[in-house]
Amino acid sequence: MSADPYRHNAEWYAALARPGLPAVREALAVLLPGVIPTGVVVEVGAGIGATLDSFLDAGAERIFAVEPSPEMRVGLMTRIGLDERLAPITTVLPGTLDEMSGRLPARWGALVLLNVLGHLTEVEETRMWHLV
Repeated sequence: MSADPYRHNAEWYAALARPGLPAVREALAVLLPGVIPTGVVVEVGAGIGATLDSFLDAGAERIFAVEPSPEMRVGLMTRIGLDERLAPITTVLPGTLDEMSGRLPARWGALVLLNVLGHLTEVEETRMWHLV
C-alpha cells in the first residue's frame, strides 16, 4: 500500500471540508430518502464522517463506513464515538471497498461515494461497479 494521501491534511480536513458541507447535506437530503429500503447505507471513503448524520436523517438503520486512510479514521472514529445515535449502528471498515466487500451485508439500500472516484484506478472502478 502506498503512503496515506491524507497524512498531511487529515488534521485539517474538517475545516477544509466545512464550506462545502451544507450543499452536500442538501443534496443527500434530496437523493437519499426513499432509496434506503433495507435501512443499510454503505459509504465508501467515509473520511471523518462529516455526512453520517445525513444518512440517519434519511432513514438509515445501519451504516458501514469504509475508509482506507488510517489518518482519516481517527476523525471518523471520534465522530462516531461522540454521537450516541451513530455509535451503536455504525461499523467502520478499515480498507477499500474492494478489500472490505466480503464484510458488507448482501443487501444495501444506498451506496454513497463522495469525492472517491478520482482515487480509484480504472480496474478498481470497474470492480466497484460489478460489486454494486
